[in-house]
Amino acid sequence: MSLTIAQLRLAPIMEMRARELEQAFPGLVQFVSGLRTPFEQAHAMAINHLLSPKRFLVSQYIHASEFLEALRLQPDADTVDEVTEVFHQLLEQRPDLVKSPHLTGHAVDPRRMEDQNGTPTPTGQQVIEWIRACPDTVDFRTREGGLRRWHWAVRASVTVTSQL
Repeated sequence: MSLTIAQLRLAPIMEMRARELEQAFPGLVQFVSGLRTPFEQAHAMAINHLLSPKRFLVSQYIHASEFLEALRLQPDADTVDEVTEVFHQLLEQRPDLVKSPHLTGHAVDPRRMEDQNGTPTPTGQQVIEWIRACPDTVDFRTREGGLRRWHWAVRASVTVTSQL
């Protein structure tokens, strides 16, 4: 499901850059994630962990061991909802464990523009080049923990100037 920029609830700089990207590629760019609550972050982490249980957490989070220990203490947690609950409880107790720009509205996950082999389409490659050239981009990747995920984060900024 694609989300509108308004539904993403972004920080002003990320909102502006996302709008500029949409204007540069009208009708082609879709977003699947923006600002996340701690529960939404826990849910995203749970989905990704279950898709790549040996790799995702340890490759993405400094405090992965604490999430893995919480799961070890709940050995029956093996569904997305159950793992989400374990992760959410931990995040509620220790919000410092995850420093994701999604939690401040400074990141979006664009829908991948790739062929079946994971190679960016020609338009996808142009989108990647545009994002990487954006002066506020601090992180863009097409893989997270071995999973095919596009993730774009911008710096926190008080001053916002248009790239157009």
